[in-house]
Amino acid sequence: MSRIRLVASCLMLTCGIAAGQTASLSLLGDLPGGEFSSTALAVSADGTIVVGYSNTAIGLEAFRWTAATGMVGLGDFAGGLENSRCEAISADGSMIVGHGHGPVDFQAAMWNANGPIQSIGLLPGGTSSVALGVSDDGKIIVGKGSSSWSNDEAYRWTASTGYQPLGGFASSFPSSNAFAISGDGSRIVGYSYGPTGFEACYWDEQGVIHGIGQFGGVLNPASEARATNVDGTIVVGASMDNNGETAFRWTAATGLQALPTAGNVRFKKALAVSDDGRVIAGGSHSLSGTWYAIIWTEASGTRVLGEVMENFYGLDLQGFSPVEAHGLSEDGRTVVGWGLGSNGEEAFIAYLPPCYADCNDSLTLDIFDYICFGNSYNGTESYADCDNSGTWNIFDYICFGNAYANGCH
Repeated sequence: MSRIRLVASCLMLTCGIAAGQTASLSLLGDLPGGEFSSTALAVSADGTIVVGYSNTAIGLEAFRWTAATGMVGLGDFAGGLENSRCEAISADGSMIVGHGHGPVDFQAAMWNANGPIQSIGLLPGGTSSVALGVSDDGKIIVGKGSSSWSNDEAYRWTASTGYQPLGGFASSFPSSNAFAISGDGSRIVGYSYGPTGFEACYWDEQGVIHGIGQFGGVLNPASEARATNVDGTIVVGASMDNNGETAFRWTAATGLQALPTAGNVRFKKALAVSDDGRVIAGGSHSLSGTWYAIIWTEASGTRVLGEVMENFYGLDLQGFSPVEAHGLSEDGRTVVGWGLGSNGEEAFIAYLPPCYADCNDSLTLDIFDYICFGNSYNGTESYADCDNSGTWNIFDYICFGNAYANGCH
């Protein structure tokens, strides 16, 4: 059962943006055996290490991928079904968490640089557990597990404390799940069942649960928090409204805010957020039911990732369509997930570099970029010294105009 496998399979689609910066979308391949299928779920802070799971001849197996090694299978517990997956990764990539399948059921697991899969055990009286999130330093793991008093309960785990059940809105027989933890470890986000159904929530450092609301207008309201930024002040996820499942962004100041559509494509669920909260990724579908990976920024709003790669950066995706984005690097420039192509379902990693002519970072070149450049020029900001002469003059406008004309391809 436990084994290490290596596959180095990657299709690179690139186009130049500026010296040293290249937009790209790489397909990560899959592990040997079985029907072709792989999914990327998380990425390290610097965007170089990807984790997820892949199909094999005997089941699903967790993987770790880098450009140097390709996709490496991480094995599973001995004596159980082959069904392991990596769900989250620490900032530097040294700690990976997820689950494997033991002789009885799923068990929360971790992998580190020192060796193979390691179980972190079970909640008291429980028979199953999964790990879904980890702090930036790799020391705090969160997820859900069964216990003697609940079928599913969120937990917090460290090597020194072991399992700490987090409870839920109900004081007895709580039903809750912890999907993620802030980079600094101060907040854990997920959902719990309460008086109005399942509600997105967070647990603070004292373990106190706080509901963050649901969208109204539906018979059976429900929401869940799927990710949070480095300090836990921005939470993203999904909630039901009168149009169905809708992605949200939450802060204490704004409350629950629905993320907008992209044409006829509705942003259904937000699954990842950058450290500063300015970039959100997830999945959506059009009115025809086709699914698309989504990228949202404060400047651009909701955009279909594949369209950004093709239309803004000029890549030829050769028929590959990103379907769902699951993970972001700390700066939001690297996106991982899965899509559909000639091989079937396949994990991908995409890099979206900054483009100088896109002054307002909207992923669109338009008149507002000229206005943005003019404001920067009037403020004698370094950005507006386009020709790097140390002075601001008409030649900077000419330089910017040339950059704009060249576009971001």
